[in-house]
Amino acid sequence: MRWIRPCAVISLTVAAGVMGVAASGPGPVPAASTDEAAALETVLRTPPSRRDDWSTFRVGGDLFTISRRVSETEWACGPCRITTALPEGYPAPTPPGAIELKRYPGVRRAEFSGNGNADRGMTMGFWPLFRHIQRHNIAMTSPVEVDYHGLVTDGDPSGGGEVGGAVGEARGEERPGWTMSFLYRTKDLREPGRDGNVVVQDAEPVTVVSIGVRGGYSESVVRAGVKILGDWLASQDEWSAAGEARAMYYNGPEMPRRDAWAEIQLPIRPRTPMSLGGQPAGR
Repeated sequence: MRWIRPCAVISLTVAAGVMGVAASGPGPVPAASTDEAAALETVLRTPPSRRDDWSTFRVGGDLFTISRRVSETEWACGPCRITTALPEGYPAPTPPGAIELKRYPGVRRAEFSGNGNADRGMTMGFWPLFRHIQRHNIAMTSPVEVDYHGLVTDGDPSGGGEVGGAVGEARGEERPGWTMSFLYRTKDLREPGRDGNVVVQDAEPVTVVSIGVRGGYSESVVRAGVKILGDWLASQDEWSAAGEARAMYYNGPEMPRRDAWAEIQLPIRPRTPMSLGGQPAGR
C-alpha cells in the first residue's frame, strides 16, 4: 500500500519506520509523539534526490492509479496484465499514464545487439535469446528490455541528441543500434560470458524516470515517451538526464495489442551531488 501525494508516492513502510511503528502486525498503531511527527514531516518534505529510502516515487501524469499485485508473479492495472515474474528486487511496474522515479538493482541479463530498425530488431533478437534460455534451462522473466542506442533527450550531456531524436539520425550518420535483453530472475543462474551471438553480463543499478504506456510496441511509441519525459525533466531542477532511452516490454503476443503494457525510461542523476550522510554535498 502507498501514500500518494502530489508529485510523490511514498511507502507506508517508510513512514511507519520513521515513527518507530511496525508496518504490519496486529494491534492498534500508537499515536506519534511531537518529535516523531516532526521527523516524519521532514522525511516527506525532503526531495527524493536527497534521500535513499525509496524505490518508486510518483511525480507526474496519473497520480492515483496503482499497479496491483495479483500473485507472486502477476500484476494488473485495468485491462493490462503481467503474468511472468519480474527479476528479483525489481520495483512494481508503472501504471499506464503515470510518471515515476524508479531505482533498479543490478541484474544479470542475456543481450543480443544489432543495427538498423529497432522494431524489426525485436523479432531478430527474440529467437537467439529464447534459444539461449531454453538451452540453459533458465525461466523466462518480464520485462524484455530494449536499449535504444543514441536516443537521448535534449540537455543530456552523455549524448547531445535532440528531444526524442536519435543522435546518429540527427547528424546524418548511420542509424544507431539497439540491444534486446532477457533478464535472469537471479544472478546465480549462469556466469557471465558469450553464448554464440548472445552475451551474458551484469547491468549496473540505475535510477530512471519512467512513463507507463498501454498499446502496441514500437520505436515511435518510445520516441513519444522520451519527449514526455524530456518535458518533465525540463520542468524541475532536482534531476538531469544521464543516458540513452530504454523500453520495458512486459507482454508477449498472447496479450491483445491494445492492452500491451510497457514503460519508456530515461536514466537520471541528481543535479546536486550527495554526501555519504544523505545530504547535499557541501551543506
